[in-house]
Amino acid sequence: ACGGTFELKPGATGGMVAQIVLPATRNRSGSVMRLLLCDDHRLLLDALSMALRDRGHTVVATALDPDEAVEAARRHQPDACLLDVNFRHANGLNAIGRILEVSPDTKVVMLSGSISRSLMAEAIAKGAQGFVGKEKPVGAIIEALEMAHHGHLTAALP
Repeated sequence: ACGGTFELKPGATGGMVAQIVLPATRNRSGSVMRLLLCDDHRLLLDALSMALRDRGHTVVATALDPDEAVEAARRHQPDACLLDVNFRHANGLNAIGRILEVSPDTKVVMLSGSISRSLMAEAIAKGAQGFVGKEKPVGAIIEALEMAHHGHLTAALP
């Protein structure tokens, strides 16, 4: 883990603002990843985008569902994609192959609020390069993406 803090604050014009503050260090490899983030919670997408940018990475696109993620992967050819498993009307696992079909070099890391060995095995069998739980600190999620980007199979278990 890389440390840091996460705060939710009332926004100036209503609503809530998520703020993630991480140590001002570059990613371990010194390389910049081009990332696609997909989750059905806008707050999580915004918070992760800020954290990843603070660590020197580029978020090329965010998507609210797997179909949007496939289109964004086709258009942007990201280095890695962080993809939620569960959506209201879709399953992220079914998008892994579609993403890899349109962007073969993209490393897909699954993100889930509930992790089981069978779910992880299914994701990896479908082509995911990693799996990380939503209960993990932001630093662990970033580390999982960086490891996948460098070709390592990664699983951050609870």
